[in-house]
Amino acid sequence: MASVRPKITKEQLINAESAIGGQLFGPIPNGHRREFFLYRHNYWIFHESWTEKGVHKESTITFEVRKTGVYKNPLGSGYRKITGAELKNFCLAVREYQKLVKAKLYMV
Repeated sequence: MASVRPKITKEQLINAESAIGGQLFGPIPNGHRREFFLYRHNYWIFHESWTEKGVHKESTITFEVRKTGVYKNPLGSGYRKITGAELKNFCLAVREYQKLVKAKLYMV
């Protein structure tokens, strides 16, 4: 009799992918949460949360990949095009993310 795998939800996949992506930027300090993941076909999310002196802090940055370039939106401040080293680092992170997620999560 073949084994039946439980159905995995899209939210569970995003959580698993974001945990892998969060490790791309070095060790995650104790008490921190870091995520990096593909949210939709052209939107990437970098999120970090932590507690500092008893105060909860968060940082969320959305990256939108357009035909005209990659645009960064730190929560609520509007999109601006990234260039130079920042663009290169984003592209490297995306490639590494795709490689690790395929290997660790989807076994491809």
